[in-house]
Amino acid sequence: MKGGKGKVTVKTQRFGEIRVETGKIITMRSGILGFEHLVRYVLLVQDEKIPLRWLQSLDDPSVAFVVVDPLLVQPGYQPELDDADCESLGITSGEDAAMLVVVTIRSRPFSMSANLRAPVIINAVKRTASQFILRDPAYPIHHDCTDRGRWGLDGTSGAAAFSSISSASMAGDDDQLKPCR
Repeated sequence: MKGGKGKVTVKTQRFGEIRVETGKIITMRSGILGFEHLVRYVLLVQDEKIPLRWLQSLDDPSVAFVVVDPLLVQPGYQPELDDADCESLGITSGEDAAMLVVVTIRSRPFSMSANLRAPVIINAVKRTASQFILRDPAYPIHHDCTDRGRWGLDGTSGAAAFSSISSASMAGDDDQLKPCR
């Protein structure tokens, strides 16, 4: 990883070389389950029309998670977090927080599921985050979201959406691959 003038350049396995403003780096307070040693990430957008995003590790260029706003796959999703959880990230207002869930995509047969049991909560102001494991069994680890007309994709199936997000050529193209705000 190279740096300079408030930006770092990372050569990722999936996206090639990307430039990231240091102010867009998200630091995980407690890492993603199984990847606790990776602490620096950036949230990437490939196509504004598709709600899937990439949470790209800056510590290991081969690691990137597909993530989505949980309200797109489970309307009414409102997990209860302890006050201590919010305090650990310095969240004092709901306006400071963003929530994502990790999406698992399988190709044969095609399926997509979202892990609603372990949301990633981000303090959008301080750019800190943690993945929290919920105790509520109402939120499954594998919530099916294979066919998501509700994703605002005009009836497009999850397979078509993923095909679009995974097949675009993005290496080094700052106009196609953008860090989220």
